[in-house]
Amino acid sequence: MKVHNTNIDIKKFMNNYKWRYLKPSVLWRRFKTYFHPYNVVHIKTLPRQWSDRDTIMLHAMFQILIDYVEKEEPFELINWESDSEHSASAKDIKYLYDWWKKNHDYDPWNDPVLVKEYDELEAKYGEFASIKEDGEVIFNEAFRENSKKFHQREIEWEREVEENLIKLIKIRGYLWT
Repeated sequence: MKVHNTNIDIKKFMNNYKWRYLKPSVLWRRFKTYFHPYNVVHIKTLPRQWSDRDTIMLHAMFQILIDYVEKEEPFELINWESDSEHSASAKDIKYLYDWWKKNHDYDPWNDPVLVKEYDELEAKYGEFASIKEDGEVIFNEAFRENSKKFHQREIEWEREVEENLIKLIKIRGYLWT
């Protein structure tokens, strides 16, 4: 694989006598191929801010799947019914695509059912914890149980994400057109 050095002097590059005699369309094609990185994954589901590496990996892998389904249109070009492996992979691709489109912005800490329960507890009991005069912190048991539910939902969500990432890795050999 040939790797181009993009750290070059553009004036020197454009003043090269070979480039003076090319048609503008040919010049543009060569310039774009030379300077435009085609191997970049533009992650549309992440905000333009710092993110943890595990989150970037998750979003990048599914962005590649989304780009494959939406840009390359494999279900119009490939006969997925040719054998059982292809048909199973097509089902997995459709499932993962739909799952990611539905859940890419899901946050287990913002689960509507658990947040509603937390708000009801807050309205009923007020504070999550109280501090005694000697500095001891006393946690309200109802809030503690609610926090355990949040934590359990987060564990379930991470398990579901991991299972779908494994599915995506297993079908990566079928992501071509």
